[in-house]
Formats: sequence, structure tokens, C-alpha cells
Amino acid sequence: MFAARKVGQMAAYFADRQGGKINILKLMKLLYLADRESMARHDEPISFDRFVSMDQGPVLSRTYDLINGSYPQRIAADWDEWISDRENHEAQVV
Repeated sequence: MFAARKVGQMAAYFADRQGGKINILKLMKLLYLADRESMARHDEPISFDRFVSMDQGPVLSRTYDLINGSYPQRIAADWDEWISDRENHEAQVV
């Protein structure tokens, strides 16, 4: 089952490492790579999201929807606990 809270925590970790804000495209790539690495090392993803191919490379499908604000509020609340609304193509730690 998709883990929006874990994805929010992962996003907050990466944003924190960038000074509290991170470019959305960079964040999407890092989240995808983290999930792939987890699968390679532990045979289990972190987010339990679906990988999809997009024009600018692969992304995590449901995470992409969370970042774009098109996910049900009950699930988005887990993301919003860690990451504020996107602004200027950046995600910011709460």
C-alpha cells in the first residue's frame, strides 16, 4: 500500500539536505532513485508507489500526484505534515 507519510519524510530529508528547499524535478528524481535503491538492497520499496515513465524520466506516480496537489486530502495530510505547498517549482520542509 502506498505510504504517503514515508514519501513525505523522504522528501523532507532531501529538502533539508538542500537547505530546506528543493527543486521539484530534482526531488522527484531523488525519490525515484531512493525507492529503486531500497528495492535493490532490501527487495522492498520505501514508498510502495508505482514507477511510471514521463517525458523527463521515470517518476513515482502517486508521489507525482501528491506534489501536484491532486490527491485526496486524507492521504495528502500525511505529505503535508512534512512538506509545505510547492512554490516556484520548489518543495519546502514544514
